[in-house]
Amino acid sequence: MLVTPDYYNSTYMGEAVEPAAFPRLELRAEELVGRLTRGRVTEANFDALPTSLQNAYMDAICAQIEYMQAMGISVATYGNTAQSFTVGKVRVDGSKLTTGAASMVCPAVIAILEQTGLMNPAIPALGLCGGLGLC
Repeated sequence: MLVTPDYYNSTYMGEAVEPAAFPRLELRAEELVGRLTRGRVTEANFDALPTSLQNAYMDAICAQIEYMQAMGISVATYGNTAQSFTVGKVRVDGSKLTTGAASMVCPAVIAILEQTGLMNPAIPALGLCGGLGLC
């Protein structure tokens, strides 16, 4: 687990997440962000990254956690938008949402990761340090 509840609540200052739900949301968010970055960041190489990339990566995970919390994990994970629903203060009309992969990723995640170079398909997935010149 790269993002702890303390980081999410105190540093990222995300919307409240039930403590029991946090591990599941964090796992799903971390998996999705990992796929977007083609597995370039792992727990094994995370500490070798510059602090700015570590923070951006964790913020991307936090943004996805917050998105799944707001949208509902099944909508955010599977794109199930056939029905309208309300979560807290948010009302969502399912007929106006896209489905599938487009609705799975929080737009803020893309905005954060685009600035890191980790989503660039031209950079080989293996050899993070060599490919990005980060080490």
